[in-house]
Amino acid sequence: MRWGRIILLFIMLLILIMAGSLLVLSYNPGSLRYVMHKLDSYLEIDYKYVSTYQDSEPNIEGIRPVIYYFEDVNGVEFHVVTFPPFGDYDSSQPGYPRCDYLTSYCSFNRESVEKALQCEIPINWDRVGGNASYVLYVTSYDELDKIAPAIATALNTFDYLISEKYTISASDKFEFHMPAISVRTADEYIISTFNFRLTKGQTPWTREEILDQLHKDYPLL
Repeated sequence: MRWGRIILLFIMLLILIMAGSLLVLSYNPGSLRYVMHKLDSYLEIDYKYVSTYQDSEPNIEGIRPVIYYFEDVNGVEFHVVTFPPFGDYDSSQPGYPRCDYLTSYCSFNRESVEKALQCEIPINWDRVGGNASYVLYVTSYDELDKIAPAIATALNTFDYLISEKYTISASDKFEFHMPAISVRTADEYIISTFNFRLTKGQTPWTREEILDQLHKDYPLL
C-alpha cells in the first residue's frame, strides 16, 4: 500500500509538471499557440497556418527570430515575426510578436486604393519589411486641397479588419503593423502621415480632418 501511494503521488506530480509546462508554453509570446490565440482574438476573417521558418544563424543583433506564415480565406499571405522574450544584451527588439496582416491586405488590394488616390498627383507604394504606405508627392501648398478628398476616400476603402479587442494596451503584447498614406515632397520630406483606421470602433477619417492636418504640417517645410 505504501509503495502504491508513493507511485500514485509520483504520477500526480508528473501530471502537474507536464500541465504546468504546457501552460507556460501556451503563454510564451514566441510560440505558435500564443500567436494563433492572438490572431483568433483579433482578426475578423478566417485564416490558416502555413509554415514556420527560423534562420540557422543569429542576425546582427545576435537573435534568431521565428517567423510563422499564414494565409486568409481570400488568399492574402501574411506572417508574424516573434523574438525571444528578452533578446540578447545588444537587442532592442521586444519579445512580443509583430504581424503584417494589415499591410499585406493593403498590398493585396492596392488597385482599389490607388484608384481612390487618383488626383493628378504622383503616387508610389512604399514597403519596407512589415511597414508600408501609399505615398503622394506634392510640389505646392495649393495641391493640399486637391489631395485631401482623395486621401479621405482611400483611407475609408476597407471595412474593419480587426476587432475592438485590439487596443493600445493590447499592442504591447501583439503588434499589427499599420499601413498608411504618406504625403511627401519630391525629395522625400514627409509632410503628413495618415494611418488606416482598421480596428472596429475607430472613427473614419474625414476630409476636414485630413486637410486641417496637412495645413498644420505644411508650414514646417
